[in-house]
Amino acid sequence: MITLPYNRFFLFCVLYLSIHFSFAQEPILIGTTVDGGIENNGLIYQINGDGTGHRIIYCFDSINGKKPIGTIIKANDGDIYGMTYLGGAFGEGVIYKYNIQTNTYSKLHDFQNANGCQPFSGSLFQASNGKMYGMTWRGGVNDYGVIFSFDPINLTYTNLYDFDYWSGAGSYGSFIEGTDGKLYGMARAGASGYGIVYQFNIHSNSFNVLHSFALNDGAYPLGSLVRGPNGILYGMTSEGGLASKGVIFSLNPQTNIFSKLFDFSDSTGANPKNSMIVSDDGNLYGISYEGGSSSCFFNSGCGMLFKFNTQTNSYSNVKDLNEINGSRAESDLFKASNGNIYGTTSHGGSAINGGLVFNYNPLNNHLLPLFAFNSDSVGISPRGLIELYSATKVDYQKDDLLINLYPNPTTGQLLITSDKNFDANILIYTSTGILLTEIRQALNNTIDISELSAGVYLLQVEFVSIHQKVVRRFIKM
Repeated sequence: MITLPYNRFFLFCVLYLSIHFSFAQEPILIGTTVDGGIENNGLIYQINGDGTGHRIIYCFDSINGKKPIGTIIKANDGDIYGMTYLGGAFGEGVIYKYNIQTNTYSKLHDFQNANGCQPFSGSLFQASNGKMYGMTWRGGVNDYGVIFSFDPINLTYTNLYDFDYWSGAGSYGSFIEGTDGKLYGMARAGASGYGIVYQFNIHSNSFNVLHSFALNDGAYPLGSLVRGPNGILYGMTSEGGLASKGVIFSLNPQTNIFSKLFDFSDSTGANPKNSMIVSDDGNLYGISYEGGSSSCFFNSGCGMLFKFNTQTNSYSNVKDLNEINGSRAESDLFKASNGNIYGTTSHGGSAINGGLVFNYNPLNNHLLPLFAFNSDSVGISPRGLIELYSATKVDYQKDDLLINLYPNPTTGQLLITSDKNFDANILIYTSTGILLTEIRQALNNTIDISELSAGVYLLQVEFVSIHQKVVRRFIKM
């Protein structure tokens, strides 16, 4: 019998719980609906990962914001932050916070036309400097929207850049932070008239167009970029391409090389209005607004859940949506700590087509409708979900940081990718909790594990500055 020292035994127990119980227990999710609630202004709700336990935790009113079209985020302080499209003191949207410990809602900022207003379907993004960044659809000097920052500590809102039609306008998505510390985003308009991919330097407030869409390579992006396991940026457009149904593309932020990778069509899924996510298997998963084999709304298709392999640039249809399992997905998918993928649709699920929450298990290819929004009392037209914590409530489950290992399995080199640019302590343990090595380095870099024997290992990333730990499992071949 092996006896571990107390500190290692405790760590092993934590790691065991995080690996085994987190994949067995249901996470607790939180999201918003655009409509429903006391004044039909939308609401914030909580639900278990198996579809049970739905409860409303806040109903929007006009003065404190209404119509939360975008997705909420869980910030470094553990609270929930979001934006509404309308409402507030000027009727043009607000930034708000919801404290999950005290169950209190706070309006933090009222948007108004001069400095940006009406943030649409995107979310706030918290960068490595702790500030939050976002885009508005309208307002600013040219009334084409702005890029702004918001400091959650001193509640300072700053208009950083005013869009104009030619440099970019009509921003629907959110930012991601590159390994260079710059923000990357997309806009629906630009010099070509079909949209752009751009870079924004938060230190100099400089704006740089990286690619202008030309219709044949895509048009009108409505979502956000995502960084793949290989460090390349991936995104989608809602129109353009060979069939005029949108495309999947890549952009290398180091070389600025743009590549169109896939053309959507009616049979494969069409007109995506959201963003892709990176799953534990290293593939990208996404969901289209239309297309597929099921008929919805003028026979245009109900949408398609799909997978995209970044190693082979191959596209696979995963599941057809329909009126039963949901149709017309407008929000991003979300990968929970139990390994499953969750999403919402804005239609389907009930006789009133109020939308639903669904769960997809990549291991068994099973898609399960979980909860239908069928009345104003529970909400109508749900938007994106995030995870509050797993039902086990162990510390590891505060896993709202995007950490991926690539390739996995590996023969020697392991790339650790993250949506944050923090330096971190990286610890590698055997599957029994024995510490093998500890290094400190910036994320989005490769570590050499060629000297490890073949087997299963645990990699723990410690974010010292924000007091969070994330554990991932990898296989050494």
